[in-house]
Formats: sequence, structure tokens, C-alpha cells
Amino acid sequence: MNEDHSTNDRRLRYIIETAPECLMILAADGSIQQMNAAGLALLEANSLDQARGTSLYSLVVPEYRAAVHLYIDEILGGNSDILEYELIDLKETRRWVEMHSVLLKEGRDAPPGILSICRDITEHKKLEAQLRHTQKMEAISTLSGGIAHDFNNILTAIIGYSNILKLKLNPDDSVRIFVDKILESSERATGLTQSLLAFSRKTGLSLQPIRLNETVKRAEKVILQLIGKDIELKTDLVKTDTTVEADPGQIEQILMNLTTNARDAMPDGGSLLLSTEIKEIKNEFIRTYGYGKPGIYVVMNVADTGTGMEQKTRDRIFEPFFTTKEIGKGTGLGLSIAYGIVKQHHGFINCSSEPDKGTVFSIYLPLANPSVPKPGSNDSVVPQGGTETILVAEDDQEVRKLAVTFLQDFGYTIFESEDGEEAVQLFQQHKDNIRLLLFDVVMPKKNGKEAYNEIRRLSPGIKILFMSGYNTSTMVNNGITGEGFDFVLKPTSPEILLKKVREVLDK
Repeated sequence: MNEDHSTNDRRLRYIIETAPECLMILAADGSIQQMNAAGLALLEANSLDQARGTSLYSLVVPEYRAAVHLYIDEILGGNSDILEYELIDLKETRRWVEMHSVLLKEGRDAPPGILSICRDITEHKKLEAQLRHTQKMEAISTLSGGIAHDFNNILTAIIGYSNILKLKLNPDDSVRIFVDKILESSERATGLTQSLLAFSRKTGLSLQPIRLNETVKRAEKVILQLIGKDIELKTDLVKTDTTVEADPGQIEQILMNLTTNARDAMPDGGSLLLSTEIKEIKNEFIRTYGYGKPGIYVVMNVADTGTGMEQKTRDRIFEPFFTTKEIGKGTGLGLSIAYGIVKQHHGFINCSSEPDKGTVFSIYLPLANPSVPKPGSNDSVVPQGGTETILVAEDDQEVRKLAVTFLQDFGYTIFESEDGEEAVQLFQQHKDNIRLLLFDVVMPKKNGKEAYNEIRRLSPGIKILFMSGYNTSTMVNNGITGEGFDFVLKPTSPEILLKKVREVLDK
């Protein structure tokens, strides 16, 4: 009998010692009394003697100590519960742990103790934080995309009517200067909405093979003017090929946003380094940083010697409208726009920074086939009108009236509708006369593609020109891209619309 009891004791001790989770016994005052090998590994302790007598409270991150005190009191009161908190091991590494504890009584006169099972959940917490960040960014992305799209319609009306007014004024009219100022301000507003759409990944990109080194070199002169004389600009560009599939204007936008951010972080001067390098992302990189796809990337780094950032700021820097600058000195959009543009290019952006140690932003863009076309001519075409009949379908009244007014001024006959269903009915009534459909992509009742498909069954050869403030996700979702359709992006000037209308009619 004693032999069986001894065997069971040895088995139990063996199970406890080899258990993969931390098992420990705490005294009522929170001091560690016993701990298995997994527990010693969790605390980075070399032996039980090193851990025994250590107060658990001394290992807990200060902001969680009150919660742990309350938790221990609950367990001593006879409750069984689970608690998550952060501790700092003996080598000063922070870890998240999940602790499940029960009251331990060895006898009537023995002092009460606590049996705890602790599990390291640090990696789980990292993944949880990444998921929350992704969900938050997607929600903000959807909101900013919707706002920018609606604002695009307003800008289309402002730009359009201003252009019409300008066309009707004499060249020497003193009012023209005010119209030009309106158009100039509208162009800046257009840039802002396109940047917001870039963040939400709903704007269009003019992708082409470009050498990233050449883009950096072209931007140097502008950057020098931007950062001022107190900041030294240095470049260190890799000698190998740096061809990526990208929109050169958007890449320059990223550079401007990041260098502006770097300049503001160095109010007393400093050094700014622009560099490129080639890196291969492997699974180990993805496990370490929590993002990326395996492949070869061209990396563009923007490094400054400025004030740097603490962890809490780094966690929020890509959120729209988050800024550490004084009121009136920053919109909080620069880094979020850069984030959105990089994502559109199927790339990744990483920030490394510590207080008083500067900041490095690294942009990863997939290496592409190095066949960069030579720039060709882009001859402008003088807008021409016509006498054809056009069916315009647009749910925004101002945008619709603008298109109708301008096209009528250039000789076209126009039928107009405010939704896809009405557009189909109008076409059925006037199908022998209508030569072109000018449809918004997103409309009530029937969207542009649905209305077009229905009309095409009545008249297979009918020509179509789509309008949209989007041309990626929304266009794809509505079946526009990938089928060779012509479209114009809003906001657009009347001249561009007129040229495109003529181009489609003459096909």
C-alpha cells in the first residue's frame, strides 16, 4: 500500500515537473513557494532558489498590480477565477500571462496558499492587437472613402461651373483672376480627396514600371526646398535594379508626406537620409513583424534624427486625423495617406522609432519586371462638340445638371435621369435617337452596369461612358473594370468630359 502511494507521489511530481504550463504555489502574501520547470522558464529563472520567496506583485507591470491584488484576495476568499496581466521576468522582458488559480488548503492548521496555472499568451495578444488594428483601419477606411466620394461630387460641380464661367468671360475680363483662384483652390481640394480615397484604397492608380531610385532623385530638389537649410539631406541608393509597378505621382506623394513629417520632428535641425535597398521577405520575417508576403521587395527608407516616438504614439500614427502637432499645424492625414497608397501598391510600411533616437519609415514595394517604357508624347486634343443624342444618368443633381448644361452648350441633345431604372425607361422611349449612355457607376434602384446591361439587350451596339469617383474596388464590385469600358473619374473638368464623350462617340 505504501509502495503504491509512493509510486503515485512520484508520478504526480513527474507530471507537475514536466507539465508544459507554469504551475506554482503562492503564499497568502503573494510570494512564490514552489514552481515547476515551465514556470522557471517563464520567469527566466535559473533555479527554484532564484524564484522562491520572490513576491509575484514585484514581477507584475505596475498598472496591473491593483488588479492582481484584488484577484489574490478573491482566490483567498474561496473563489476560482482567471486573470490576464503583464509581468516582467527576471531578465526584464515583458510578457502577457493568463493565470487560473484556486485556493489550496493542506490541513486544518496549515496556512492557506494558492495553486496557480499560468500560460504565456504574449503571441496571442500580439495577434489580437493586429486584428483590432486592422479592423479599426478598415472601418476608418470605409468612412473616409465615403466622405471623399461625396465631396468629389461637390468638387465636380464647383470645377465644372467655374470652367463654364471662365469660357464665357472675355480674355481681358478682370473677373477671370477670381475664377482662376477658385479653380486653383479646387485643384488642391481635389488632391486632398484623392489622397483620402488613396487611404481608403478606392481611388485609381496609373500603374507603370518605374525605377524607384529615379523617383527619389527627381524628388530631391523639392525635398530640399521643403526641409529648409537647417536639415542635411543625404541619399544612399542601392546600385541594383529598383523597378516596381507603381503610380509615380503617388510614390512622390508618399515621399513628400514622410519628409514633411521628418522635418516637423527636427525643429532645431538634423539629418534626413533617403535610401533604397533590396530585401527578401521570408516566413521568419512575417512571423516576427506580423505582416508581409514572401517575395523580393524594393525598400525605400526615410530616416530622420528627430524627436522620435514612444510606443503609444507609434501604435496610432497611421490613423487619419491623429496628430501630435499643435492645433493648426497638422491635419493628421499625411501618414494615413502614405499608408493607404502603400497598401494600394500591394506593399507594406513599417515604422521604427524611440524617443530622442529618431524615426525610420520603411516602404516595401514588390520588385517588378525591369522593362521601363520611355515617356511618350501626350498631345492635347481641342475639345469638340457634336449633334448626337446622349442619355445622362447621375443621381447627384448638381453633377447631372453640370454635365447636361455643358454638353448642350456644345450642341448635343440630352435626356437625363436620376437613377438606373429611369434611365432604362427613357432609353426604351427614345432608343432610335440615343447614341451614347453617360452613366454614373453607383446609382439608386439600378446601378450603372445593371442599367447598361438591360439597355444593351435592346440595343447591342449602344456606346457607354461611365463616371465615378472610384475606379478600383467599387468599379470591380460593380463589374466595370476588366471589360474594357471607358470611364472618367470625378471630379473632372468639362473639357476632359467633352473630350472623352467625343472620343467614345468616334470609336
